[in-house]
Amino acid sequence: MLGTTRKKIKGRGEGTGKGKTAGRGQKGYHAKHSTTGPYRGFEGGQSGLISAIPKLGNRGLPKPRLTRLYLDTLQHFIDTGKLDTSKTITIRELVEAGAVGKIKDGVVLLGKGGEFFTHKIDLEVTRASQPAIKVVEQRGGKVAAVFHGKTALKAMLNPSKWAIMPQNPIPTAAHAMARYTDPVRRGSLAPVVEGVEKSAVVSKLLAMAAAKRAAAAAASGQSTTARPSA
Repeated sequence: MLGTTRKKIKGRGEGTGKGKTAGRGQKGYHAKHSTTGPYRGFEGGQSGLISAIPKLGNRGLPKPRLTRLYLDTLQHFIDTGKLDTSKTITIRELVEAGAVGKIKDGVVLLGKGGEFFTHKIDLEVTRASQPAIKVVEQRGGKVAAVFHGKTALKAMLNPSKWAIMPQNPIPTAAHAMARYTDPVRRGSLAPVVEGVEKSAVVSKLLAMAAAKRAAAAAASGQSTTARPSA
């Protein structure tokens, strides 16, 4: 058709005049990107304004990093004699037996392999799922969800490094209070607040926390005065 120009085909050999790099030159932004212009918000390579300003507002609390423990794994370590069912099994016993690996924020018991679980045990973990609780209690055992602070958890796993063992703290966050005072989720503080009005639960737990801190401070002072002078 007269008055039209055929579109140049690129990248079809050096003999065409637009082969090899297809007219884009060597390297650089234009040679490696489909768009010829920068994207919206691009500031020449420096950190853009959107990336430079901090993220403000409530972004939620980080989820606790809980090590998973399955019922079939628990059954295996009991069968091999690495866990003693005659006493309460805590996170320390689980770590020493090798039933769980590295502990960060605690251990959660899950119901996988519950059809193979046959033992009666008393278990203390950080959290437990409802299917796991149901299976353990059907075998005559007990599950307690215990709130472990970071310091208390470290002391539990490495008691030789602590002259005075710190006790488990009382949770002060609203979601932690709700979890560990809930009898359905087998919270260890549920018997403590049983019969207490809902509006008075927080004040009771805070009073317990203050009493624990005072007792710990008193014990620390006694141990300091009991040390012989050099």
